[in-house]
Amino acid sequence: MTHPVAKRGIACLLVGLLLLTVGCAPQADTDDNTAPSTTVTTFAPLQGIDLSTALTTAQVAEGLGLAPEDMAPVEVYENGISARYATRDWQTTLDISLQILTKETMELARAACENYTPAPHLGDAAWFDEDAERLYVFFGDYQLSVYIDSADITASRLILTRHFAALVLEGLS
Repeated sequence: MTHPVAKRGIACLLVGLLLLTVGCAPQADTDDNTAPSTTVTTFAPLQGIDLSTALTTAQVAEGLGLAPEDMAPVEVYENGISARYATRDWQTTLDISLQILTKETMELARAACENYTPAPHLGDAAWFDEDAERLYVFFGDYQLSVYIDSADITASRLILTRHFAALVLEGLS
C-alpha cells in the first residue's frame, strides 16, 4: 500500500509534468545578441507571446551573478511559450513556460501539492512547490512556470525563481 504523502507527491509531480511543454524538432533562430538559438514548434502560439523577449539572457546572467558571455543562446520551444536559458557549460539551466489555464485547474494543481510555499504579490496567485522546486504564477488566464536546475545555486530557489518570474511578468506587460 502506498503512503498518502507519497501519493500526493506523485500526484503533484504528475500535475507539474502535465503543465510543462516539451518540444522535439529544433530549428535555428537568433536572439537579440545575434547568437543562434533553437526554436521548436508543436502547436499554435499564445497571442504572439515570446518568452525569450520577455526575459533576456543578460537578465538571466545578472540574476545568477554571471557575465552575459557565460550564457549559452536561449532555446525557444512551442512558438515562444517555453524557453530554456543555460550557462555555456550547461551546469545551470532556467526553464520558463507559459500556458492557458483556468482558475479551476489552477486550484486543482495547488490542491495536489501539499508541500508548497505561497508567493504573495506575484500575479493573481503564486506558489513555490517545495518538492519540485518550481514556482507557479497565475495571472489572468495564464500560468507561468519557472524552474532552475543547478548544483551551484546556494541561494534560495524560491527567491531566484520569484526574481525571474517578476522579470517575465514585467517583460510581458
